[in-house]
Amino acid sequence: MKNLIITLGVIVTQMFFACQRMPEIIEFDGFTQGTYYSVKYIDSNQRDLQPQIDSILSNLDISLSIFNPQSIISQVNNNDSSVVLNEDFITIFNLAAEISRQTNGSFDITVAPLINVWGFGSTKSKKVDKLLLDSILPCVGWEKIRIVDGRIAKNTPCVQLNMNAIAQGYTVDKVVLYLKENGINDFIVDIGGEIYASGKKGNKNWIVGIETPGADKMSERIVETKLPLQDMAIVTSGNYRKYREENGVRYTHVINPKTGYPTKQHLLSVTVLHKEAVVADAYSTAFMVMGKDSILQFIRQHRDFEVFLIYDDKGTLKTYASSGVQALIDKN
Repeated sequence: MKNLIITLGVIVTQMFFACQRMPEIIEFDGFTQGTYYSVKYIDSNQRDLQPQIDSILSNLDISLSIFNPQSIISQVNNNDSSVVLNEDFITIFNLAAEISRQTNGSFDITVAPLINVWGFGSTKSKKVDKLLLDSILPCVGWEKIRIVDGRIAKNTPCVQLNMNAIAQGYTVDKVVLYLKENGINDFIVDIGGEIYASGKKGNKNWIVGIETPGADKMSERIVETKLPLQDMAIVTSGNYRKYREENGVRYTHVINPKTGYPTKQHLLSVTVLHKEAVVADAYSTAFMVMGKDSILQFIRQHRDFEVFLIYDDKGTLKTYASSGVQALIDKN
């Protein structure tokens, strides 16, 4: 009888672990809004949701992509008075305006003419000097454009929009919402480096690495630290990877909308953690413009932000981790 009990125990245990075996991770990737995307999720029903997610991405591309000449934003930039804004465009426009107010203009989606002239937008770069920038700056300013009766109204026709610093985070949140509405809670979504991790990968949290600034080649990338994430978005902006060089001078892609010049400071990268990817996306850009001291002052007043900063202190690479990030580092 004892042997029978043991045998039954073994059978029950084997059945238990068979039932508990983690389903395979479903993963796929592609291209959207001028960048890559990657989705990984665990679904006990093993559903292939790529067609539905591709449809979501396509719809947002039609609204927000400057690389699509037929998109709403492209028509707005071309001063097409007939274009009617959709819900996604209006939502992201209003959120961008609110973030511009909160950051005193450090975040500004009307920076498009400056991004273009420096060669980081949809057009080729030009030779940039103070005279050229002085002619462009009157076209920049978040208060120079607004929505009236479902259409864009500009103070001057030269105002143009670039939503790349917020659109990808918004898109991540839309994909996250779709997955959760379909009963999927264990996943990671990455669109151009804007990431949201939900639930777990098996019995462990999803791990996201923060890169050490400095290496110019993909093969030279070094991870500064790794963070275990659960139900959180993470976005990093930096001035060390995307840049142009002219006469030995390196110009980064983060443009200060007030001066017209790329940011020049000791801050090398900003990583922002927030419950919403769209918020983390926009503020990571704003923080790069604001600089280290202003960031620390801001997050003391806004407790829902967590940040990890990498900066140059007289030739020495240093880091700052807010309390929430430090707890994740200690946990890893």
